[in-house]
Amino acid sequence: MHIIDDSKECELETTRNNKGYRRYKRGAFKRDACTSCGICFANCPSIHLSVPDAKKAIDELAKMLENIDGLDGPAGKILAGCTTCMACNVACPNDCRPTNLIQDIWYAAYKKGGLPIRAEYFVHHNPVNYRTYVIEHLPDQERRLVESWKNLAPVDEILYPGCTILTMPYLLLAKRDGGLVPSKLFEGMVARGSIDNCCGETYFRSGLFDVVEQVAKRATHYFRDILKVKKVVCICNACGDVFANILPQFGAELENIEFVPYIKVLHDKLKSGELPIVKSFKGKTITIQEACHAKIYEENYYDYPRNILKMLGFEIIEAKQYGDSNICCGIGYGFSRASSYSKLAIIKGSTSCLKNAVSTKADIACTYCAGCQAMLSVAKLFRWTRKPVYYITELVQLAIGEVPVGRHGPTARSYNAGANLKQKRGKQMFFVPDISSLPHSKF
Repeated sequence: MHIIDDSKECELETTRNNKGYRRYKRGAFKRDACTSCGICFANCPSIHLSVPDAKKAIDELAKMLENIDGLDGPAGKILAGCTTCMACNVACPNDCRPTNLIQDIWYAAYKKGGLPIRAEYFVHHNPVNYRTYVIEHLPDQERRLVESWKNLAPVDEILYPGCTILTMPYLLLAKRDGGLVPSKLFEGMVARGSIDNCCGETYFRSGLFDVVEQVAKRATHYFRDILKVKKVVCICNACGDVFANILPQFGAELENIEFVPYIKVLHDKLKSGELPIVKSFKGKTITIQEACHAKIYEENYYDYPRNILKMLGFEIIEAKQYGDSNICCGIGYGFSRASSYSKLAIIKGSTSCLKNAVSTKADIACTYCAGCQAMLSVAKLFRWTRKPVYYITELVQLAIGEVPVGRHGPTARSYNAGANLKQKRGKQMFFVPDISSLPHSKF
């Protein structure tokens, strides 16, 4: 457990666990450069292999593209339990891209035999999926707000909510005078986005590369040709990284569009005094659930949330697994082909993540990824704890005198109910249908 001392200095400082920032590069595993040192999988935050097993696993995996029927032992354990958090890519001293190797094996297996039918409910472009179910069960005002974000009128600059915020639109609102009003945190920003214009991050993390290429074409058409947008502020860390750094490697033509992480915008507004703090959390301790994309998005990305919390007065207690060794919030435990969104695997992963936060004994747990917030809220349905889990914007709202809506419990129950009611069971396999020609949402 590590403590970051409170400081009045709010310059962007480097956390002690951001050692190996490395952006994603599309390409095959570099077998010739691999020394089988095992550092990659010995540093896996999810599977925890010993060094000897890690060395064995990387050697076995390197041979598996020729035989994708699977292996028992360390390699099979990696293929089943990998969350594609990119920690092994970051850890590799020779930039050999072991995550890419895992994704390529998954993709080869998918092209050969498809995915178990239970994964269909987690395909964003499926008419009935885990996002649409939650949206359909939102309160009327929030559902109308989400519907308004489908507007296809051209605009110079947008706030892109991302798929998770579409299920949690209350994060852009505040309570006032018995009702809900737009939060000052997003004042002057025009929101645009819909489920069928998702960034494709879950397809990418699952290694469904042909679908990612289709998403890249859709993103080009949506942002460049329809919205004609020049600047996109992404609330979701994953969306920002995927649009700016990953989709262009799959054919997206977005080079004339600026993609900016909202957390950086929020950091700068607090630092400049544009959002004046009227309530300090001095004397309170907080721990942070790390976003997987933070290690590959921008160098020192971890420090935006930490400096925001320090500006609010918090003392930060780092969890056992943070920074480059972060533990996935839980959804990543559904990405492997073996899992294919197994409810048991996802719940087990999310409750382990919650345990990582609770074990710090900090007063509050905080997320800066909306997906992490959703998953930790689901975890609280299965692992009881008094520790509150806030999305970082909610804490800023409290600090500037707003009252956040805080509907995480009902949203978590809606996610869980949808999976129980709508996720198919059985041995049937399926392939994701071509999404290239699907129409974009109309206002």
